Amino acid sequence: MTRYICFVLALIAAFWGSHIAHASSGRGCEATIDPSTRLIRLIYDPFDADTASASVEFVVRSKAGRDCAFAVTVSGKGNRLERWLALGGDTLKYDISQQGRNVPNELQFGNDLLPLKRFTGQEDRFEFLFRVRNGEFARSGQYLDQVTVRLFEIGNGPPRQIGRDYVMLVIALVPARAQITLAGSNSQIFGANPAGSIDFGSLSTGVQRHAYLQVRSTSPVLIKLDSRHDGQLRHASFGNKVGAISYRLAIDGRPVDLGTGPAYLVRNPRNGLRADNYQMDFRIGEVTNQVGGLYQDVLTIAVEPN
Repeated sequence: MTRYICFVLALIAAFWGSHIAHASSGRGCEATIDPSTRLIRLIYDPFDADTASASVEFVVRSKAGRDCAFAVTVSGKGNRLERWLALGGDTLKYDISQQGRNVPNELQFGNDLLPLKRFTGQEDRFEFLFRVRNGEFARSGQYLDQVTVRLFEIGNGPPRQIGRDYVMLVIALVPARAQITLAGSNSQIFGANPAGSIDFGSLSTGVQRHAYLQVRSTSPVLIKLDSRHDGQLRHASFGNKVGAISYRLAIDGRPVDLGTGPAYLVRNPRNGLRADNYQMDFRIGEVTNQVGGLYQDVLTIAVEPN
């Protein structure tokens, strides 16, 4: 009976001794992590091919006198696979990566831990790249995300959080931008003031032509239409020496008065990069008894964020 009790006590003593030794070893890898900035600013233009990005350097300082292995997690708005910055109910997707590897949007340890290279000294550095996703469209304004960074010691046993969480603010500014083109003309290129032409062919009274004013914008826009000859086609050679031919313009079925100076329209495009289409209907007036030749007008259409 005595031999049995002693054997059980010996097993308990050996188990607790092993546990205490492991815990003491884990406490040797203390460290701090400091970002080069806690405010990340991005400027994102949906119409620019260059996607907004910014790099942030982190310094990890180990307090241990031996080799240690660390990992981090980074969490913010979104879900595990997607991050986003928010402005009210609107969102703008972005990524955080480290050496080309995407950092999952997760704060607790698990399969989403991002291991850092093994530390052999007192200090080491790594970078995070913050980048708005290609092809994202967003309305103009300032989008925000608050990111939490957590440092872990990894090795034998489960990961162990080290120190406090570090909070960073990510800001993406989307400027007010607008572009137009004319579908149905000889121009299909978006821009601030694209050039194009509409050919009426051989003129006759009442002939019509149609085109679409295509607008894409990050905000409501002011569209300016200015006719050089106040809504008339003038003879290319004789100018004011012969009579002009009037024409009428309607946009989305509403008449546009070009005879008293520039006309202005306010629109709020909502189709993003696909553009909103506004139908333009041109109708030629009376051409009887006009001098033969080429008649033309220059209609300048400009768009600007409103």
